[in-house]
Amino acid sequence: MESKSSSDSSESSSDSDGETVKNDDSQKQTTNMLHLNLHQCARERDVTKLRQLLKAAPHSKEKLNEHDREGLSPLHYAARYDRFASVVVLVKAGADVNDKDDDGATPLHCAARYRHKEGHPKDYEQTVISYLVANGAKINAKDKDGTTPLHFAVSRGSKEACEELVNFERINIEAKDHQKMRALHLAATHKNEEIVEILLSKGAKVRCFDNNRRTPLYYACKEDAVGVAERLIKQAEKQGKKDMVSKASTIFITT
Repeated sequence: MESKSSSDSSESSSDSDGETVKNDDSQKQTTNMLHLNLHQCARERDVTKLRQLLKAAPHSKEKLNEHDREGLSPLHYAARYDRFASVVVLVKAGADVNDKDDDGATPLHCAARYRHKEGHPKDYEQTVISYLVANGAKINAKDKDGTTPLHFAVSRGSKEACEELVNFERINIEAKDHQKMRALHLAATHKNEEIVEILLSKGAKVRCFDNNRRTPLYYACKEDAVGVAERLIKQAEKQGKKDMVSKASTIFITT
């Protein structure tokens, strides 16, 4: 009888251990599935499913901010694809608005670079950019190259993102990347007259130098961006920078 009892106990223990392992494996599988789906839902417009996933298995902040193979978090994707509703859901769930991807870029960098021209549905009073900033995103955050969200917006030629960013009180319009290039350098290089005008209207310095001691006006002349050069020269004259105008004339003649 004792032998049988011992055997039954052993089998019961074995079944219990097996069930525990099975449950652990199932839980891990579910957790991994949810993690992958969070990124997918953030990219797509499936806000309902995103809410369901977060409710079904409340994620720790570490899991919620985990990066995929591309080095991006769910919030990076939501910001990149301009998914305002998804951004709100993720931030309220605890997503880190200042999380950096493998290149040091934050969700705000993504929002600035990929800001959509069509804007947002009328029922949204904010944009992804304004929502992130309102919830603690560092507006002058720098990636590994020293570029800020404003640098990203200018390089991408996003007038809408630039207009929005320069109107924030804490924006550093003179922020320099690792080559000491400012937003105005980039706007001139990309021959974007509208963005040059936006930056100048907010007081961007015309006389500023990068690592090679080159000014925005130099790059405008180099790229044969006549309209941009004219705007910069006009602004330089207003600021009493006559030496810049004479140097620009020399560049026009010799190139």
